[in-house]
Amino acid sequence: ERLAAGGLDVDVNLVRAAALLHDVAKGGPRHAEVGAALVAALGFPEVAAVIARHMDLGREDPPLDEAAIVYLADKLFRDDRLVGLEERFAVAFRRFRDDPAALAGVHRRHAAAEAIRHAVAARIDWPWSTLDPTPPPPSLTTTGATG
Repeated sequence: ERLAAGGLDVDVNLVRAAALLHDVAKGGPRHAEVGAALVAALGFPEVAAVIARHMDLGREDPPLDEAAIVYLADKLFRDDRLVGLEERFAVAFRRFRDDPAALAGVHRRHAAAEAIRHAVAARIDWPWSTLDPTPPPPSLTTTGATG
């Protein structure tokens, strides 16, 4: 809501619906894909599209849209506890430290979350320092945040 109030063209209801349903199939394999298919079958293709992308946006520099907002929110929580990105990704960095291909994916997803976080921070005031403060990537400090 704060991003929309600040001028971001974002469908708050779509974000809310996808945030509530993004883990509808969690616990099974490929839960993002399975959950998206379930929600699409119920007649909500836009929500399904966001759910399908909540685990991996596929790039390090995603646009600031509904899927990116749900993606970041998902990455800021461990179970039901708000955490920072470093804490959230630490387990994956350790788990895949000996698997270069998987580790590269973790780094890409972490970079995407950081990019989204900095794009959000450029638009709204948020107490990021209460999580794990990290400086913005060099590309964002020299050219400004883009979304």
